[in-house]
Amino acid sequence: MDALDKLRAVVWKEEFWLPRNVTWNDMKSQPGRPMPEYQDLLYVLPITATFVLFRVFLESFIMEPLARAKVEQVGAFRQYGMVKGDGHVHTGTPTADRNVIQKKKDDLMREKALLEVRKIRETGYKSVLHSILFLYGIWTMADKPWLRNTRLCFVNVPFHGVPWDVWWYYILLLAFYVTQLVMLPFDVKRNDYLAQTTHHVVTIGLMVGSWISNATRIGSIVLIVHECADVMLQCGKLLKYFKKPDPNDIVGKVFVIFSATWILTRVIYFPVFISIPTTEAVLDPDRLGGCFIFKALAVLLWILFILHLYWTTLLIRAIYNITFKKKKLHDNRSGDEESDEDDVDEKKSK
Repeated sequence: MDALDKLRAVVWKEEFWLPRNVTWNDMKSQPGRPMPEYQDLLYVLPITATFVLFRVFLESFIMEPLARAKVEQVGAFRQYGMVKGDGHVHTGTPTADRNVIQKKKDDLMREKALLEVRKIRETGYKSVLHSILFLYGIWTMADKPWLRNTRLCFVNVPFHGVPWDVWWYYILLLAFYVTQLVMLPFDVKRNDYLAQTTHHVVTIGLMVGSWISNATRIGSIVLIVHECADVMLQCGKLLKYFKKPDPNDIVGKVFVIFSATWILTRVIYFPVFISIPTTEAVLDPDRLGGCFIFKALAVLLWILFILHLYWTTLLIRAIYNITFKKKKLHDNRSGDEESDEDDVDEKKSK
């Protein structure tokens, strides 16, 4: 028991988590001033399980039928056959000497169609969750004064109370990112898998650290800034999957709005109004200079910004390809999309 007490004393050392002259007793909730407490993080576990179950339900019973109907209607099998209930491709070939070539075509198109179904399922879930969380975030943050003046995030830290709407917003988003990290190995593999993993780990670390040390004001701004672009990305991708005969009219406009939103929020607003003010507060010895966790949070914010720059290069490359090379709009993180199309075109020409 003594060893456990010593371990607890080391883990919850006040000098690590809190500014100078602040104790854990100061961080307890009081009438009229609800405070974030580390025990609250336990609520993340059942909410994460709920999100996982919701994803399974949404993908299996709603997005799966819609995705298969879309793929069978205008997808990869319009020339070579349809996906039947047994999962096999049933085709007819005119002559026996073309059976081998036809089978290769069918196998390739079936793999592409099944991959398309997986992408639609995954994007549908993310679109729904991001939309719900984004709307709740707008409702929560609309009247918060620190959203318009981020300097207020570091006034009287860590003694500002946490409103209940911000409390729920934080816990819900933390559960969502835990779900994203847990489910990432089961998602469609993309070229930025390592970057996504790093992003989720850093984001969870930021949320947990800022919750315990009550840096929730700046944390809530980070969350809403991220959701602005994420909801546009996922909804735009879903719209592209279910595009009509003239897709570039709407999808192209959504892509332009997403690109502008991404650059404004992730490349400009994030460093200027979040990372830099946080770093200034941390470097000031009279404010947060004596607290290790705030230094760690500042470093994690800059890691997030580096990831933003990495994804911005992919965005710029997509804009360049669309504008100057007249390529179709697609998620260039997925190395399979262009290669699959090239393989199909090559096989068709044989």
